[in-house]
Amino acid sequence: MQSSRKEIESLIDKYLEGRCTPTEKKLLEKFLQSYQKDDEGWVEAKHGERQLIQDNLYKKIQKRIARNGNQYPNSFLKRKRGYLKFAAILILGIFCVSSIYVFRNQLFFKGSLDKNDVILTLDNGEVKTIREDGNTQVKDANGNVVGQYIGKHLIYSSDSEVEKLVYNTLTVPYGKLFDLRLSDGTHVFLNAGTTLKYPVKFIKGMERNIFLDGEAYFEVAKDKEHPFIVTVDDKINVRALGTTFNISSYEEDRAINTVLLEGSVGIYKKEEPFNLKEAAILSPNDKASWDKKQREIDVEEVETDIYTAWMDRKLIFKHTPFKIIRKKLERYYNVTIQNKNAVLEESTFNASFTNETIEQVLQTLSSGSNIIYKIKNKKIVIE
Repeated sequence: MQSSRKEIESLIDKYLEGRCTPTEKKLLEKFLQSYQKDDEGWVEAKHGERQLIQDNLYKKIQKRIARNGNQYPNSFLKRKRGYLKFAAILILGIFCVSSIYVFRNQLFFKGSLDKNDVILTLDNGEVKTIREDGNTQVKDANGNVVGQYIGKHLIYSSDSEVEKLVYNTLTVPYGKLFDLRLSDGTHVFLNAGTTLKYPVKFIKGMERNIFLDGEAYFEVAKDKEHPFIVTVDDKINVRALGTTFNISSYEEDRAINTVLLEGSVGIYKKEEPFNLKEAAILSPNDKASWDKKQREIDVEEVETDIYTAWMDRKLIFKHTPFKIIRKKLERYYNVTIQNKNAVLEESTFNASFTNETIEQVLQTLSSGSNIIYKIKNKKIVIE
């Protein structure tokens, strides 16, 4: 219990400091949804212990609010006591439900969920952990084998008996990459901090539609009768028949970037039907940037290597603002970076890295700018 509680408290810290990754936020939401449906973990805990944990969490959140009060609007602070009591109760629910999941899912892992593991969420809400040293079959709610994972590779079978759309969701943490092969043979490489929702088997007569938050590189299997569509951030669709492209759209990014390497893709708003004349059609070496706020698209020719270097564990920056570099470094090295230098945030850099440590990267960036930093464990503070 102590270990699980520490993990939850660590997540609280990150959430209140605005450092939660999209992956961690989604995991938090998943636990909350599960708690609302199944509260047996709450019933099992003794009342005194529940109250003790709740009070401790409440005090912890209060201290965090007091320390970082300027980050929150006044309207929130005025009502914080009521919100925090409710938050403490919900967080305790998260803790209890996570313990239940640990017990129920021993096929994939033992112990509590590790934020550094790749997470597989099945269609029925069960959460599995994919270990790098694992080799296990993936089954649906009816016990049918739909695929198998071997280390960092997850492969779905086209021969499974699934005859309706059943979705799985992969969540890749910071510091990790993952390799996925869908049931139609499409190859997907997932970057750190990415979530992908997809059918365990594509159904004949239906479009091949998957959902992306983060960054992924696609090698799409050709199938003219079943267009392949990636819905990104629930905002746009990227439509292809058989092609190779990279999509990047993290929560902090202003634009959704699609870079085409081979073939052709059409980009259009999610709520609109595909129209060849109105969609933005890309040719190889084109990059389409869809502004999330303006809801407008801009297309330009680029060097594609810059946008796919992450697959080879490389970082390439060309006239890149530090505020973007900072987030990429967090995902790549699984660290948190707090930058107190407002001028540095907008400064641009040209650099490339392959096997350097995070300290070596910061030293290189410091050579062209006055960057003063401290590193403690996985937290970096720039003054």
